[in-house]
Amino acid sequence: MPTVEADAIVHADVDMVYEFAKDAERYIEFLKDVESIRIIKQEGNERLTEWVAVIPTLQRRVRWVERDRWDDVKKMCQFEMIEGDIDSYSGTWRFEEHPDGTRMVLTVNYEYNVPLIGPLLQRVVWMAMNVNVRSILDGVKQAVEASKSLNH
Repeated sequence: MPTVEADAIVHADVDMVYEFAKDAERYIEFLKDVESIRIIKQEGNERLTEWVAVIPTLQRRVRWVERDRWDDVKKMCQFEMIEGDIDSYSGTWRFEEHPDGTRMVLTVNYEYNVPLIGPLLQRVVWMAMNVNVRSILDGVKQAVEASKSLNH
């Protein structure tokens, strides 16, 4: 199963970064390939979110529902797809204290096979997944750092 992992340093307190990241509906502001994110159900620190995204190079829309489990003590989220167009999608998002603020590490495991042309396009899917992982990290970083500078 392919895996994508990326990290970013945010110049802000770990609690501030973690709380911002929990607000998934805001990701639409900085994820250009995501058409919608909707919270379907929330109970405590577990929520179901529905995502609709486009893989531009394939001109293909994908939809999935994922379960996010946020752990406020460990400052991490474990997520997994429970239904959707992707064959498999899961991962972790960790928030760690760092001398410069917070280190976010996002790891995504996925499987997405496109019928008929699948093997030829696995690299395209991998690249799209990398772009989205990087966009999430960069978007959270920029938004948190911008809001931090507004509050000072």
